[in-house]
Order: sequence, then C-alpha cells, then structure tokens
Amino acid sequence: MHADLLIHNIGQLITVAGGPVMRRGVGPLRGVGPLRGPLMRQLGIVEQAAVIIRDGAILAAGPQAELVDAVDAAATLDADGRCVLPGFVDPHTHLPWAGHRAHEFDLRIGGATYMEIMAAGGGIVRTVADTCSLARTAHAETAERGAHAGARHDHGRGQDRLWPERRR
Repeated sequence: MHADLLIHNIGQLITVAGGPVMRRGVGPLRGVGPLRGPLMRQLGIVEQAAVIIRDGAILAAGPQAELVDAVDAAATLDADGRCVLPGFVDPHTHLPWAGHRAHEFDLRIGGATYMEIMAAGGGIVRTVADTCSLARTAHAETAERGAHAGARHDHGRGQDRLWPERRR
C-alpha cells in the first residue's frame, strides 16, 4: 500500500479505539463507539509498533512486524523506541474562565453520567457560574494566561513539525 508517512520503531503505541460496548438488547460489540465509564481505564498498548498515514489520516496502526513490509511510504519517521499516543485535542477553548472540572474526569471514568455530575453541582453550569462571578480584571488576566499557555503547548499538532506548510 502507498502512504505519505510511516512512523516506525515505536516502543509503545497507545490506542483508545472503541472496545467492547454493551448496547441495550444487543450485547457486547467490538470497536463500536468511544470507550465510556470504567472502560476508559483500559488503554490499548501495542509494543514495537508502527503507524501508516495517508492524506493526513491514519491508515493503519499496529505491530511493526505486520505493517512495515506492506507499505511504500514517501517519508519515514523513526520514533526511536518512544511512546506514541493520540493528540487529545479539544476542538474549542475559552480564554477567560474560572475554576476547572478536572475532578469530573475521574467521576466519568468511574461511571458517573454527565447528568449525575450536574445534579451534584458540577458540569458546565458550575463553570459558567464561576466564570460569571469573576471581576472584569480577572477575566483579562485569565485570558492572557490562557493565550500564553496555548502558545507554549502544541498539543496534538505534531504534523505541523513534519509538514510546516500545514501550520494554522
């Protein structure tokens, strides 16, 4: 198969592909939908892995021994035995905000629903209330901190280093 990029020599490839999902009246299905609740604690770890990319999308990922000989890649990247994991990118951000909801992630992993978290006083309603309670000067300060933090961290944007012309 032809590819734009082969990333090889990956020590550990972390995947978050959907695992067994229970559907009402259907039973367990493999690879259907995102992991939810306690299943979010189960990462897929592939030792000695490779990733094949074509047209900006992952075409294949798995054990290097199964993939390397099957690909004709225009470019290769040696991961030098490092760990490779997905770039967890939130599609939006809010520069001024107050409080955080990091503890809610643990609740979700533990199986709590979003509605249960909201009923306990969490969720977006809490974040909005905390943000609205800030003074105007505090809004400006949090926005400035957020802008500087965003400039320092380039989460999930590794392709920009490989293809500088794609930088946003």
